[in-house]
Amino acid sequence: MIEKRAVSRGAMKKLKRKSDLVFWPLNILLTLLLVLILLPQIFGCRLYYVATRSMESTIMRGSIVILEKVEFDEIKVGDILTFNAKEKSKSFTHRVVEINSSYRYFITKGDAGTVNDPQPTGYDYVVGRVKFAVPYIGFLPMLIDSTTGKIAVAAVYIVWIAAEIEIIRTKRGKAGVQE
Repeated sequence: MIEKRAVSRGAMKKLKRKSDLVFWPLNILLTLLLVLILLPQIFGCRLYYVATRSMESTIMRGSIVILEKVEFDEIKVGDILTFNAKEKSKSFTHRVVEINSSYRYFITKGDAGTVNDPQPTGYDYVVGRVKFAVPYIGFLPMLIDSTTGKIAVAAVYIVWIAAEIEIIRTKRGKAGVQE
């Protein structure tokens, strides 16, 4: 005997609402991140996040810094620059306390520190000058860069896909015939 299995409209709407609870906030978050990442680049700026407390009181850990490209002769003592570290996968943001024009290098210091950085940094390592900093927004990219963050992002996508699959299965079950 073949029987039709009907799913009530109320159950469908409830399932759809649960999906929307995941879908819309995630969409809004991804859209904001996309705008945050692309908008400065349209104007020739770059974004970096501050992972340490070395510049605290001026730039808090977890801030996003928006950098502008800067030529060597435009840099002044007191400017805050972001440099690529000698290990290319890292960077740091510190204040210029001294400039050597002959050899094109800088003595820098984090605002939270009491002594200058132990080694001068050459102009070749300059990523840009800090135009401004946005507090707290850098925690999200910091999290995503971590192993835990990558696992969390993967988990969110898996849950999202599972919810969408369940909605499709429920719709098919409503329309189809089951034994």
